[in-house]
Amino acid sequence: MAEGAPGAGEGGGAGGSAEAPPSRLPVFRWLSGYAPSSFPRDAVAGLVLATYLVPISIAYSSLAGLPPQAGLYSSMLAGIAFAAFTSGRHTSIAITSAISLLVGSVLGQMADGDVDRQMALASLTALYVGVVGLCATALKAGGVVAFISETILAGFKIGVAIHITVSQLPKLLGVKVAGSHVLDKAFSLLTKVDETHLPSLLLGGGALLLIFLGDRLLRNKPWALLAMAISIAAVSFTGLGERGIKVLGDIPAGLPRFGPPGLGFKEVDGLLGLALACFLLASVETMAVARTFATKHGYRVDTNREFLAIGAANLLVGVGQGYPVSGGMSQSAVNESAGARTPMSLVVACVLLGLVTLYLGGLFRNLPDPVLAAVVLMAIRGLFDFRLLRSLRKFSRFEFTVALIALGGVVVFGVLKGVLLAVVASLLLLLRRAANPPIVVLGRKPGTPEFPALDRDPTALRLPGVLLVRVYGGLVYFNTDDVRERLAAIWRAEGEPRLVVLDLDAVPLVDMAGARLIGDFRAELAAKGAELRLALARSRVREALRAAGVDREPFPGEPGLGIAVNLPGSAGA
Repeated sequence: MAEGAPGAGEGGGAGGSAEAPPSRLPVFRWLSGYAPSSFPRDAVAGLVLATYLVPISIAYSSLAGLPPQAGLYSSMLAGIAFAAFTSGRHTSIAITSAISLLVGSVLGQMADGDVDRQMALASLTALYVGVVGLCATALKAGGVVAFISETILAGFKIGVAIHITVSQLPKLLGVKVAGSHVLDKAFSLLTKVDETHLPSLLLGGGALLLIFLGDRLLRNKPWALLAMAISIAAVSFTGLGERGIKVLGDIPAGLPRFGPPGLGFKEVDGLLGLALACFLLASVETMAVARTFATKHGYRVDTNREFLAIGAANLLVGVGQGYPVSGGMSQSAVNESAGARTPMSLVVACVLLGLVTLYLGGLFRNLPDPVLAAVVLMAIRGLFDFRLLRSLRKFSRFEFTVALIALGGVVVFGVLKGVLLAVVASLLLLLRRAANPPIVVLGRKPGTPEFPALDRDPTALRLPGVLLVRVYGGLVYFNTDDVRERLAAIWRAEGEPRLVVLDLDAVPLVDMAGARLIGDFRAELAAKGAELRLALARSRVREALRAAGVDREPFPGEPGLGIAVNLPGSAGA
C-alpha cells in the first residue's frame, strides 16, 4: 500500500486530496481499508518499536518511583487502546520521561514510601486522565493543545531534563544524595563526587558510550536493549555482581490484573490536578507528533479523535496497573523510520511486550541500575534543545524571557507547578499579543488598485488628506484603550487629515467595548472636524456594530455604518 493510500486514519491520499470512506466499525477504523501487503512492513516496525519500548518502559518506571512491570504494562496496554481510535498512522504511545517524572514527584510524597500505594495512586491518576480525555472529546475541546506554546515548551522541556539528569546521575555514579528538591540534590551530588563507586561508573559509562556511538553510526537501532543485554551478562557471569552494583531485581511474570485501584475517596485528594497536568502534556505532545508525521506523509489527523485515543489508552492503563501515557516523538520516530504504515505496528509491538511480560521478565533480574540511568540519560538528551532557545533569543527577547520563566519554574517549583506555570505563562503571552494588535498605515501603490502597508512597500503613496489604517486582530474589551490611543496617535502623527478610513478586513470580531471604541473614535474625530469611515467590515463585525447601536447616528457622508467605502485589493495588501 502506498504511503498516501487509505487505511490508517481520517486523511486520504498524499496531500489529503482524497479520503477513505469511514468504517462502520466504532473502533479500528483504519482496518476497513487495510491492505494485507502492508502487514510485513508493519510487523517489522512493531518488532523494532518493541525493542525500543522494553528498555525505555523499564527505565522510565524508575522516574515514576514504580516497579518495572508498571512501565511494561502501561506501554503494552496503551498501544492497543490508542490504535483502536487514533486518526494517525505513525504515532506511538507509551510512558514518557516528563510524565514519569511528574507522576513520581507528586505521588512519591503522597505514598510516603509505600510502593503498592504509589502504584494504586498512579493507576487512579491514569483513570482520571482517561476521563478527562473523554470529556475533552465530548466537548470538542481541541483548542486545549494551544494552551502551551512552543516557546513555553522549550523552557519546560529543559527544566524537566535538568530534573531527570540530577535524579539519574547519582545512580550512574553509585552514590546516595540527600534532599528532596532538585537544587538540594544537585548540591549534595557535587559534595559526594569523591565517593563515586567505580564499578557502577564504568558499567553505566560504558552503556552511555555504546548507546551514543551506536546512535551516531546507525540511528533508531536497539542500542539501549543491547547495552542492557551486555550489562546483564556482565553482572550474571562475572564478579561484577559482588562489587556492590545495585540491580533491578525480579519482574513478576504474567499479564496485569485488571480492576479499579483499591483506594477510597479520602485517599485521592490532589490527583485531579496531577491528572489535568498529565492530560495537558499528553495532548500537546501527542498532537505535535501526529501533525509532524501527518504533514510529512500527506494525511490529516483529527484532534478530537486523538483526544479519544488518549482517553481510551489511559483508561485501559488505569485498570491494568499502569500509569499515565502519552504519544512521544522518539518512539514515534522509531516506529516511522522502521517502515510503519498503519497503527498495526502498535498492535504488533504490544503483543511482543505482552510476551516479554509473560515469559522474559526474569531475564532483567540482574539489570544494573547504572545502566538504567544511562538509558534514561540518553533517551532525554533531545530535551536539552538549546538551539531553539538561541533561536527564540534572536527572534524575540520577550518570548525568550517567557521560555526562561518556564525553565526556572520547573527547576525551582517542581514539575507539577511548572506545568501550571507554563499554562499561565502561555495564556499571558496569548493575552499580551491580543492586547496589542498590529496597526499599520496603508498607501496606494501607483498604477494599481492595491493598498499595501507603507512600511512594507516603499513605492506606496499616501493619499492627500486621507489616512488609511488597518487593525490586525479583534477589537475586544482588554485592548480597546490601547487601540484607541494608538489610532489617535497615528492620526496626529499624520498631520490630522480630514478623512480617516479604518480598514476592518483583518478584524475577525468586535465586542461591545470594541464597538464603543469605534463610536468614541468617530466622535473624537468629529469634534475636531475630521470624518471616520469604515471599509471591508465582515458581516459578523457589521452585525455586532449594529447590535451595539453604533449605527444609530450615521457617519458623516455615509449611510448606516459607512461600509460603502471600499479599498480595492486591500485584502491582499
